[in-house]
Amino acid sequence: SGWIEYNPDLFDRTTIVRLGEQWRRLVGGLAAGAGGERVSAVAVLSAGERQQVVVEWNATAAAAPDAAATVVAAIEAQARARPEAVAVSDGGAQVTYGALNARANRLARRLVRAGVRPEDRVGVVVERGVGLVVAWLAVGKAGAAYVAVGAETPRARWARMVAAAGARVVIRQGGAAGGAAPSEPWREVWIEEEHEPGGWGEEDGADLGIGVAPEQLAYVMFTSGSTGEPKGVGVEHRGLRNLVGWHHAAYGIGPGDRASQVASAGFDAAGWEIWPYLAAGARVVVAAEEVRGDPAALAAWVAREGVTHCFLPTPVAEAVFEEPERWAGVRAVLTGGDRLRTRPRGALADRVWNHYGPTEATVVGTWGRVAAAGAETPDIGRPIANVQAYVLDAAGMPVGVGVVGELYLGGAGVARGYVGQAAETAARFVPDEVSGASGQRLYRTGDLVRWGRDGRLRYVGRTDQQVQLRGYRIEVGEVEAQLAALPGVRAAAVGVRGAGATQRLTGYVTGVGLAAATVRAQLRERLPEYMVPATLHVLDALPLTPHGKLDREALA
Repeated sequence: SGWIEYNPDLFDRTTIVRLGEQWRRLVGGLAAGAGGERVSAVAVLSAGERQQVVVEWNATAAAAPDAAATVVAAIEAQARARPEAVAVSDGGAQVTYGALNARANRLARRLVRAGVRPEDRVGVVVERGVGLVVAWLAVGKAGAAYVAVGAETPRARWARMVAAAGARVVIRQGGAAGGAAPSEPWREVWIEEEHEPGGWGEEDGADLGIGVAPEQLAYVMFTSGSTGEPKGVGVEHRGLRNLVGWHHAAYGIGPGDRASQVASAGFDAAGWEIWPYLAAGARVVVAAEEVRGDPAALAAWVAREGVTHCFLPTPVAEAVFEEPERWAGVRAVLTGGDRLRTRPRGALADRVWNHYGPTEATVVGTWGRVAAAGAETPDIGRPIANVQAYVLDAAGMPVGVGVVGELYLGGAGVARGYVGQAAETAARFVPDEVSGASGQRLYRTGDLVRWGRDGRLRYVGRTDQQVQLRGYRIEVGEVEAQLAALPGVRAAAVGVRGAGATQRLTGYVTGVGLAAATVRAQLRERLPEYMVPATLHVLDALPLTPHGKLDREALA
């Protein structure tokens, strides 16, 4: 017998009772054991608690689309039904569904003539716009997988990427890739050849009729690797099909909608901005380069183009929240890609959805509407249709409400793995020993999260951003969240500088009229001294990667 003494300003009775019950099960399990068991193997959760976090909060089953309903088949159906409707516009040009389908068919036939076969990989180094959509769709029509590369990527890097993916053909655009190519182990097809004598524009524009199975690769998207070399993630059509089907149901997409295309082609969000809308008969409007990074210009462009659905990388979304009335005409603002620390207000209240998902889980794994008010930073919601989210401890055991663990994603969105990297694939794509479903895999995200009592996931940080300084274990994400919550702070980041005994936390904030000393003093009221950055810098803006994420390497 015993009791628990607690501070009611910090904990409520429900939480304390739950902790007490878990402690009783732990010591009871140890006492009942025959000896020699690992503490980590003792079940802390009750059967009901495990049922809740493993089964009830992952009851996401939704009717799967028809097995043949790939994005290619859906767009071909739209072209037959509404050939004169505009599919894509990019400021300089626009293309109808009928013309988009025919142009992609012609390019696909040229790819087939060049030796492209189902499951082959085709590199695409084309600027954002109509030409990019034609190229990606053509690769799918040939039964192959496109290797997505941003046109701004340096030539040496994209050459390594398409070589690592085993591309047989690369579709290029003059001026986008930085010079003529030396001899390479692939054939090149140029977008500009469409209108030249003998070019691919003279091919037959009818559908090819090449069947695409759900388990075939749809695309290869590269992410940063720990070795400094990018890793190519192979995403199958069934994962993409599930993303598209969920998106249609979640956001009610139809032919009258217009979606912005803002993300770099090398960011997996770019496909998310394109495929769900074209599959539904909506219009995709491509933002010019000079508009993408300027919130004021972007707001004016969105209003002018009549955009109804807009995806914004997290840092851009947070800047947009400062002037919500300029976005009054948008039905839904979608954000993701980094940790969201601020909330929308005014005209954007209740019209912003936060998304979480690694490339390895087909863009989106969880989602949730962002409330205009809340004591905590916005959560990352619940798993999307046909996707499961498990929060596990170091021993692979599910943890209860409020306990920090690593997020594992399962279900329809799990990618095939890393192209040509069997060891990396085996390390991150692991057998599903949680759900009991045989033959299934989970993707180990490396992200730390915790369940809220409402069944929504709270993002905590990265396993590789957990640092130990002077004996204290510190979650960098927690320090960032407390910084971002201070008055006047618009954005915040924290890094670790130095080595050994000189290692220290360094903070970076943006905002108007901030003083480093004042910010540190305010932070001391929220955090213990060992978690307060030793130095703090006030910046005009946080550095971003080309994909719109925080560039931690550039902070120093």
